Amino acid sequence: MQRPNRHPIRISGLSYVEVVVSITILAILTVAAMELFGNLGRSKSAILSQDEGNYLAIEMIREIMQKYYQDPNNSDEFGIGADEIKPNRRQMDDVDDYHNWSQSPPQDRRGTSLTQYAHLTRSVQVRYVEADDFSETAENDEGFKEVTITIKNQGNPITEQVYVIPDVDMTP
Repeated sequence: MQRPNRHPIRISGLSYVEVVVSITILAILTVAAMELFGNLGRSKSAILSQDEGNYLAIEMIREIMQKYYQDPNNSDEFGIGADEIKPNRRQMDDVDDYHNWSQSPPQDRRGTSLTQYAHLTRSVQVRYVEADDFSETAENDEGFKEVTITIKNQGNPITEQVYVIPDVDMTP
């Protein structure tokens, strides 16, 4: 009678070194993935914040562009006139009335707080610019005003938009 061919039983498994190497690789991949997702979250937040800032700036320039280029009651006046009250935007009737204007939290033109933007500050600067070089400040009115709208989140600028408004009659 022949004996069956017996093979010794081999126990296969992972050695201690293989386990440590596997755990190390897994830890490195986990840290990399967490960093990637953290960056994605920060990027999304920054983009949303930028979108909010752009929206507020565009809404402000739309409002300003509906105003007169110069004060209809006193064309020599730059900034808030005696007939206008600074906090009340409804009484601002010309572009340069918005010079040095700032509001936090932002409000719509009727004075209603935009509570979803309570963490933001919206401010406006206006200056005369030279007709042949908008980057240069003009001593006197040469027919162009530069309006800079800045949106900040807790003092940190999110967006700054610059517009040049000409002294032309834009009524239909």
